[in-house]
Amino acid sequence: MKVGIVSPGRTSSGGSAFSGNLVPAVEKLLGQPVVSVGIPPTGTFRPPAALTSCTHVVFVGSRAERIPGAKIIFWPLNVAPLEKHVVRTEASSLKNRVRHLALLQRLRHSVTAADGMVFGSMHARTLYQAEFPAAARLPYQINRGGAASIAASARAEAADPLVLLVSHLYPYKGILQFVEAVAQAADRLPDAVRFRVAGADRDTRYAAAVRQRVLELGMDTRIEIRPADPEEMADLYASATICVFTSTCENAGSFALYDGLHAGVPTICSDRSSMPEMVGDAVRLINPYSAAELADEIVSLLSDEGAREQLGAASLRWSAASPNWEDRAAQLLHFLGRHVS
Repeated sequence: MKVGIVSPGRTSSGGSAFSGNLVPAVEKLLGQPVVSVGIPPTGTFRPPAALTSCTHVVFVGSRAERIPGAKIIFWPLNVAPLEKHVVRTEASSLKNRVRHLALLQRLRHSVTAADGMVFGSMHARTLYQAEFPAAARLPYQINRGGAASIAASARAEAADPLVLLVSHLYPYKGILQFVEAVAQAADRLPDAVRFRVAGADRDTRYAAAVRQRVLELGMDTRIEIRPADPEEMADLYASATICVFTSTCENAGSFALYDGLHAGVPTICSDRSSMPEMVGDAVRLINPYSAAELADEIVSLLSDEGAREQLGAASLRWSAASPNWEDRAAQLLHFLGRHVS
């Protein structure tokens, strides 16, 4: 078996994690090099000669193409255009509507090009098989994630309590609800409590709305919003008192969620999309659309050290049981050899 792995690489955080971690894990198990190449989201894809000699080519991300003589496996990392609430949420922007339609067409083409599919969650499998009849006819594997994307620093909570939310600013990530929750919780918390959103302004209109709402609520001295590089992210997870994850749409959880759990941070998490399936009782699940519920949970957890200790222990148990990259590579190779040959 000669394997190729095609991913979007640095154009997406998920693609970067796969190309940086899955490829060496597969190479280690195979005992031979994997042909690893990048692929642009659109435009002509001309596979390099090395890829055309592969028996199996795994396309990770949102695009798969036929390669003569090879079995094609599509491993999608995106469910946003299949989650109707996301499409509705972002419908106010013509740019987003066009982007979702284009992505939906690309996913349909990729499913049609595939001989088999790998999903990161049952949630993703259900969405794809409901949207694309061809997906329901293909052999598939559920290859659940949970591995860390960064090396965590040693746990050392900051002197002042820190509530950390890691996410780029997209409408379905729930950042506006988080801002509202902070405003509702603020008068029930000590002034020393800090709130940090670590992420970039990926949707400029939404990011502007978030920042405007922070100012309107008078929370600009309490909430800090800016990106963080991997080194700072490791320090933030190490020092966070609690993490909050409010996304309403994830293919299979999120590295932003997993990295906090691996660091042993007590976490409040959205109960939508794939999150309950992926993290279960390792977190406190909340309705991400209810700022009042989120505010109450933040206040409750910050005021109860015993509850934080229990939840932190639960996150570490989840971490110990979660599959690593070699586990996922082994599952993938088993699927290729047994079901897509």
